[in-house]
Amino acid sequence: MIYNPFTCDLIAVGATNEIYRLNLGIGRFQNPLESDSEEINCCAFSNKLQLLATGGTDGKVQFWDMKERKSCITLPLNDNGPGAAFFSMGEITKVDFSADSYQVAFGNEKGKV
Repeated sequence: MIYNPFTCDLIAVGATNEIYRLNLGIGRFQNPLESDSEEINCCAFSNKLQLLATGGTDGKVQFWDMKERKSCITLPLNDNGPGAAFFSMGEITKVDFSADSYQVAFGNEKGKV
């Protein structure tokens, strides 16, 4: 669960492909975003870029433009994706942006990329 200070949204992910957004300013849920992943394990928010990053059980890291409320890019890091030649992550269980918001790290119990 994370907070987007620009929209006053509390963002929650879990055992679904939907990204739930509770707007604390108006006190109601907004339309959820639908991920390419079947289930989402984690999320992080970049304040400077207003990007949301999510990590899924299928090894995908997906980035969302929160101004437009749509997906920008999906990195398939599992055995079937284009990154398979370099690494096989399995589930993504942690994603985080650096303090300056221009670098991102993601990983699982095997390590990070």
